[in-house]
Order: sequence, then structure tokens, then C-alpha cells
Amino acid sequence: MSKPDSRRKKLFVNQKLQGYALRRVVAYWLIYHVVLWHAMLFYHYMQHKFDVFSGAPPILFGELYGSFLRQHYSTFVCAMAIFPIIFWDMLRTTHRVAGPLIRFQNALRQLARGEQVGRIQLRKGDLLTDMEDAFNTFIDSTGSTSDAALSSSDDAQTQTQPQSSDASSEAGEPESEYDQIIKDLQATEVAVGGIRSE
Repeated sequence: MSKPDSRRKKLFVNQKLQGYALRRVVAYWLIYHVVLWHAMLFYHYMQHKFDVFSGAPPILFGELYGSFLRQHYSTFVCAMAIFPIIFWDMLRTTHRVAGPLIRFQNALRQLARGEQVGRIQLRKGDLLTDMEDAFNTFIDSTGSTSDAALSSSDDAQTQTQPQSSDASSEAGEPESEYDQIIKDLQATEVAVGGIRSE
């Protein structure tokens, strides 16, 4: 069984998968806070308009935005403070998917090269445990099939060896009789030649 290394030496292991997920998180974080900021600014502006209708003196938009920024800058500070935590947690979460995928990918490449591959055991906390079970079931089934095929091949070789030896022995008898006939013919020719010479 292929045992995992409990030490996580590298969290960013798949640029395509993890990079895509992290870019989406950053984009959602930016969109959320931009929309939230402008929604709060719009609410603040509508409050000012309601005050103007009630008799309050109007102020310029720049002054209004400055007062809004002074009142709600803490929202921006909290958003920047929470972003590294979200990014780090998303990196670790994507690694729990990308790490097992890398292991399955390497195991499949070994199978394609005809190498022997054992069962895979994922790290504690890794996702894709259903794929782990399916892959190990496949490895167990292919291992049993190959062992059965190997044993049947050995039996076939064992059965063919006596037959081939018998066939060679049977083929040897006619070959030895043929050699004996050739020798008798040669001896007869020598004898006939000796009689003619006399």
C-alpha cells in the first residue's frame, strides 16, 4: 500500500486547479466588498437627500464621501484583515483536492507504463475519499486477475512440456530409422561396386 507522507512540504501543487480556485476567491472577495461599499455609500447619500428635504443644508458630494469614509473606514480595515485568513484556508482546502489528484495521476501513469502500483492511502483530512475507495477496488481486482492469468499460463506451460517432449521422442524414432536405412543403402552400394570390380 502506498502510504502518504504526513508532512505537507508544498501546498500549491496544481497551478491549474488551485490557481483557478484562488483567483475566483479573490474576485468574489473584491466584488463583494466593492458592492457592499457602494451600497452603504448609496444609503448614506439617500439619507443626506432625505435630510435636505427635511430642511438640512446641502453639502458637496466630496464632503459627503469624506464623511462617509471617516465613519466606515473600519469596514475596509476588517476586510483587509480577514482576507489573508480566507486566502490561506482556501489554499489548504484546494490542496486537499489537488494533492490526491496528483497521487492518482502519478499512479495512473505508472499503470500506463506497465509498472506495479499498490493501494493508495490518502492523508487524514484529504478529500476524494470516494475516489480512493474506487481506485483501490480497481487495483485489487486487476491484481487478482493478473495472478489468475499468471497461474493459468504456468499450468498451460506445464501441460505442454510433456507433450512437446513426447512429440520430440516420437519424432526421433523415424529419424533414427531413416539414418539406418541410409547406412544400409550405402553399404549395399559399396558391396555392389566391389562385385562389379571383380
